[in-house]
Amino acid sequence: MQVSYRVPEVIVHETYIAFADIQLPEDVNAQGLCSDNVSRLLLDWGNKTFQVNLTFTRKDPDDESKNSTWSLAAIAISYDLSNTDVFKASTLDDIVTVERQHLSLFTTQVGNTYKCDSDVIVQVGSNERGVSVTFHDVRLAAFGVTSTEFPAGVELCSAADHASRHEEILVPLIVACCLSLVVVIIVIAYVISRKVQEAREQSEYRQMP
Repeated sequence: MQVSYRVPEVIVHETYIAFADIQLPEDVNAQGLCSDNVSRLLLDWGNKTFQVNLTFTRKDPDDESKNSTWSLAAIAISYDLSNTDVFKASTLDDIVTVERQHLSLFTTQVGNTYKCDSDVIVQVGSNERGVSVTFHDVRLAAFGVTSTEFPAGVELCSAADHASRHEEILVPLIVACCLSLVVVIIVIAYVISRKVQEAREQSEYRQMP
């Protein structure tokens, strides 16, 4: 995943956005919390520099002839900016928490395994202070698991998951482009205004007796 964070620039008294690329380590601490309709996967590593909470929910259909399904419904991530081994440009001691709810990713029939070799990217939080999470080589089973092995029934990536992946990439990109365009327009307007003002002042100066 890629974490974005603001860094103050002392010379011009402004801030810029820095990025840290984080890989999930092999020694990650993992624990689960399960109930009939909600399951949570809790991950933390780096002395709790990073904490990730994945929430899966079960949905029972209105039509009794259809099977219940589960999906990834929410992601919450906390990261500690005081760890300068990871956030090399950081000068803050903040613990930042970002979350995204109302998701419906990896929808799978209860009792089956979800499998996807393609990347699925989810933006959690803002572009300025958030996390871009990349799920790669996904294999999940959240409900209906009766042993330590993944269920034999496998459901592969759906078109909806691919659509979600492209949406997650395009929406932040479109927002960033729009913001950049607004900044450019403001700068151009300011330059034109200054030129007009200077020309007016010079004209008034020449007309003075």
